[in-house]
Amino acid sequence: HVSVCCFCCFQVVQGNILDEDVDAIVNPSSSSLFHDSKLSSDIMTAAGHLARRQNMKLINRHGSIPAGSVAVVTGGFLSCHSIIHAVGRALRRNVPQHFFSPYAVLAPCAVWSL
Repeated sequence: HVSVCCFCCFQVVQGNILDEDVDAIVNPSSSSLFHDSKLSSDIMTAAGHLARRQNMKLINRHGSIPAGSVAVVTGGFLSCHSIIHAVGRALRRNVPQHFFSPYAVLAPCAVWSL
């Protein structure tokens, strides 16, 4: 599926995001850029030490990244140019999933970063 928004082209594909030759990968992140989800951890492990070092510099320089904001770092060893860390609100475990969708929180961050 391909769609165009704000002069950007988005394509939805099925497969391993780490194998895609794209401009950027959007990574769901916490405000500390600590990668506590499997997807986020896998992306940063594959990107390597350059991307992790840029994350640490961002946090050391600016502190935590506010929810609804993004932080952009190099793609490192990935074939993408950049990793866009989309920082969403902290998900609460006691809130039913239909009240608090991580996609609804992170999607605007990703689009705004482009």
